[in-house]
Amino acid sequence: MRYFFTSPPLIGIDIQSSAIRIAQLKKIAGGYLVEQAGAADLPEGVMTDDRVRDWSCITEVLSKLVHTYGLRGLAAAVSLPVSLVRMQYVALPCGMPQAAIESEIHAQVQKDFPGMRDALCVDFKIGPESSAGDPDVFFVAARREYVTQYMNAVNAAGLNLKIVDIDIHALERVLDMAAYGPGLNREAHAIVYVIREAVSLLIFWNDEILFHQHWARAEADENLAQLSSRIHLFHAAFPGKSISVLGCYSPDGHLESRLCALQEKWKPQVRCLKPFSRLLPGASLNEKWDQEYMTEFFVACGSAMREIPPWQP
Repeated sequence: MRYFFTSPPLIGIDIQSSAIRIAQLKKIAGGYLVEQAGAADLPEGVMTDDRVRDWSCITEVLSKLVHTYGLRGLAAAVSLPVSLVRMQYVALPCGMPQAAIESEIHAQVQKDFPGMRDALCVDFKIGPESSAGDPDVFFVAARREYVTQYMNAVNAAGLNLKIVDIDIHALERVLDMAAYGPGLNREAHAIVYVIREAVSLLIFWNDEILFHQHWARAEADENLAQLSSRIHLFHAAFPGKSISVLGCYSPDGHLESRLCALQEKWKPQVRCLKPFSRLLPGASLNEKWDQEYMTEFFVACGSAMREIPPWQP
């Protein structure tokens, strides 16, 4: 066996309304090598409002990608749209067993969405104690039916689904690597990500997402005004936290030169992110793989960075 003591590589899958994208990475010193990456367009209407409407089409298109790139039987990670999951902190007493924590999480979701009776998939992480003396538990919850549909579609396409990711966490994994490098502890930090049609703002506390906003891309000055307004919203929602680092990435330098205005106002350390210094194209990728094209694969690459725990006897 090849992977007794190391994690096997994952195929990262990003399913968007316009296309399915896949990526296979190899870990190298200081970053990753993109060994394979491919995309296939989806017909209009297959996915709308972040929800898949035609699962058979998803399986068919993904199967063709699996066949084209010789990926059958490999482990995979697929990302869910953040709009389909609930992410939240909740303070719970110390020493609660796992079943009791899951019960409290279900109760919290019921409180936020009265009358919801859907079965949930729940994952959580216990953090340090809060100011009140109880630990903060960060949880993610999604409807079990929808997660199962993703699992069935990926497995039917010939892959072996191991991890269900969240798109903004996958994106953060790529850009955070560019901002900090692996393994660096930090407190509140923000990432602004500009692509051809949209701008995303992600704000984190340690490794958990506290706040996220997305809006249609406009002229640079308007995007700066939108960004400033949304940072105001963050400070209103989390008055005890301030942004220590603001990282920005856009393929064409759309916003970076204007961030000095935010630096004067909120005093964050501004970093222009360079993900391609740590995410390198492999020799097998074709001439289309320039930086602008590569940004479309960030979510797939971020999911491919997840690691499966090595097998233990």
